[in-house]
This record gives sequence, C-alpha cells and structure tokens, in this order.
Amino acid sequence: MANCDYEFRKFNGAIRLTDARRSELRASRNAIRDTILSQFKTNGITIVPAFRSQGSFVMDTIVNPVNENEFDLDLGVYFIGDQAPDERPAPEAFHAAILDAVKDQTHEVFDKDTCVRVRYVRQYHVDLPIYYRSYTHPELAHKKNGWTWSNPLEFIEWFEGHTRSGFRIDLLLQEALRPDYDKWKEDIRKNDDQLRRMVRYAKAWADEQGKDAMPAGVCLTILVANNLVRDTNDDAAFLKTMQRMRDALDLRFECLRPTTPQGEDLFANYTDEKRQYYMDRLRGLVADGERAFNANMNHESCALWRKHFGGRFTCTEPPRVKEAATPLATVIGTQARPYRW
Repeated sequence: MANCDYEFRKFNGAIRLTDARRSELRASRNAIRDTILSQFKTNGITIVPAFRSQGSFVMDTIVNPVNENEFDLDLGVYFIGDQAPDERPAPEAFHAAILDAVKDQTHEVFDKDTCVRVRYVRQYHVDLPIYYRSYTHPELAHKKNGWTWSNPLEFIEWFEGHTRSGFRIDLLLQEALRPDYDKWKEDIRKNDDQLRRMVRYAKAWADEQGKDAMPAGVCLTILVANNLVRDTNDDAAFLKTMQRMRDALDLRFECLRPTTPQGEDLFANYTDEKRQYYMDRLRGLVADGERAFNANMNHESCALWRKHFGGRFTCTEPPRVKEAATPLATVIGTQARPYRW
C-alpha cells in the first residue's frame, strides 16, 4: 500500500499563497483603502466607510493560481448606519461612489453586480463588496437584487469553528484587539490545520480541471468542511473526504450556505451540463485516488494523483532518515503506511 503524504505536503507548499504574494496583496489592499478614504466622493452618501478583509485570504485557504488564472482578495467596504433601505441611497449610488474613488487605481477597474473590482496586471484582483448597516447585520449592495442580507464575517467564524483555531469574531470587529488578532493570524499560519490543506488541494484540483466549469471557492470550502474526514496522512484524508463529497452529491446535488442567507443553494443555477462536468471529474478523481491508495509502489500512486493535480504535484523520493532499530513486534503492530519506491 503506497503512501503519498510526503508528496501532498510538498504540493501544499507549492500551492499555498507565498509570503511575497501575500505581502503584495496586502499592499494593494491598503493602497485601495487609503485611496477611498482620501478621495471618496459622496454622491449623496455622507458616511465615511470602514473596511474588513474577508474570504479565503483571512481563512488562509487562498492558493497560488495555475497558468493564467487569477487569485483575489475580498475587501469589504462597510457603511455603518441605521437607515432603512427606502431611506438610504440605492445600491447603484454606493457602487458609483466607490467606483469613482478607485477609478484611477489601476489600468482596469470595473463595476459588477456584487462588487467593484480592481484588477492588477500580476494575476490578481481586489474585489470591493459594499455593505450597509453593522458588521454583524450587513446588507450587500447588489445592483440587480437590491439590498440583500449577507454576512461574510459569519462565514469566517463558521469555517474557523471547523478548524478549532480559537478564532473569535470580535477579533475582526474591534481594533482594540488587533494584537490578539495578529497573534491569531500568526498561529494559524504556523499550525496549518488539515482542513485548510484539504480546501487548498480541492481548489488546486478545480483549477486544473478548468476553473469556469468547476464550483467556486466558497462552494468547495463548504463541501470540504461538511465532508471532512481527518487522517494522519493527507493523501488518505483527501481521498476519504472526496469519497464522502461524491456520495453526498450523488444523493442530492446541492451546496447549502451555512450562514446568512442560510440555506441558500449555491448550486441552484447549475446547468445539467455543468453539473455533469463536475461530477465526472469528481468521480474520476475518487476512482484514481482509490487506485493510488492501494498501489504497491509510491511512484505509481503519485502518477495517478498527478493526473488530477497537474505539474505542481511532483513525484520525488522522500529524503531518507536514519532510524534506530525497531523491535520486530512494534513493526508488525504499526498501522503506518510505508513509502515504497
């Protein structure tokens, strides 16, 4: 029985967002925030916005892109107030105000239904979703659907509950607790929970299959967290998690949002063609994963995984560590899967 835990851990190092790119994203985020604060034109809006990073950047599930795919950072723009929807400016006015503030930030800035997007030439963009009310009861300024309940910070809290990382929502809400928040961020970087790695593997696999036809990152995050099976080895954990995901989606093809708006099916608008594309690739991944898990030699197992993860999943013999002699009874009793090259 092969053991590709070493190859999976190396793959995690290849796809996890590098410190250099993290710093680049952070610098772009800060520049956009400063630009909005210094050049913000009200268009009838009298509230100066506040900002919160959110999404995969905060949860540390963001991955380096493959080929020409982009990666992104979500910077929530929050207007704190208590006006009812019919008393405040329309969502379009908030979009216009933010768009006007950042229009010269880069060569490409454009307005979407759910956010204002600032695109950079080095394979990434910063999305600026706009919210009204408080951080704990925000309404998204959606240009087509109007003001809609949406709580991205609640989603972070839900995800971190699955990682048992000690996250507290007040760490994002109160600047006075920033030292605690910074410490928490450093702790999750050092103690890389297996769930984060499983989400990264799933996202990297989806990128290799054709990003537009595969589920969005938020869907993969929900599906992986809901179907997670932990194991000592990452290859075993990933295979078991994908098996559970396949079985769950075969039973009912849905991805229910666990936070506001709770119960929303993120697969509701999937076409039959897109559904079939995703399920075919998921079943192929599981089938080859099962063959990889049961292979006699690691190079056979690694080649099967590489079919689905692409060239960043490398197959090299792990470094050999000189071990002390082990009693025969201990060897016979162990459940560890040895490397066999």
